[in-house]
Amino acid sequence: MIFVTVGTHTAPFDRLVRAASTLADLDTVVVQRGNSLEQPEGCRFEDAMSPEQWQHHIETASVVVTHGGTGSIFAALAHGVPLVVPRRRLWCEHVDDHQVAFAQHLGDRVRVVHNVDGLRDAVMQALEQQRQPATLRDPDELCRSSDRLIRGCVPCSRFASNRTLFVPWGRKPERCHC
Repeated sequence: MIFVTVGTHTAPFDRLVRAASTLADLDTVVVQRGNSLEQPEGCRFEDAMSPEQWQHHIETASVVVTHGGTGSIFAALAHGVPLVVPRRRLWCEHVDDHQVAFAQHLGDRVRVVHNVDGLRDAVMQALEQQRQPATLRDPDELCRSSDRLIRGCVPCSRFASNRTLFVPWGRKPERCHC
């Protein structure tokens, strides 16, 4: 089974949901389509899933195709190397391109598919390879560095060298709680 998940952001991710149709002849395709109104041909699809149902699909899929959300990526990494199609600001899929930055930050731990025209080939290649959990060189450092990237933490000279300044979107700076 191929599991395609677009997350829960309010903007639809039609580009990925439409592309899921190109996978229907490869295997059973289950799509969590979020706020998209697209109905991918040949696929089973649901707008939302319970956390248990979503986790079950992550655990049993031969290939996971996910948006660039951290929770989805980290869940998929525990069961293989996911294909990541980041949401893009250019197509009004998100407010900025932080998913692109996060996917690039992860490097070879994930396979990034920037153009959905290449999704089918990427999925076929993933199906050919044996499904193995990703080997993280240092899972704790990956989490810390990803957290800093996501939160926008920057070194701050006002605090001790092991402290950072946390600047959440649209707020005044405060001490980081990482």
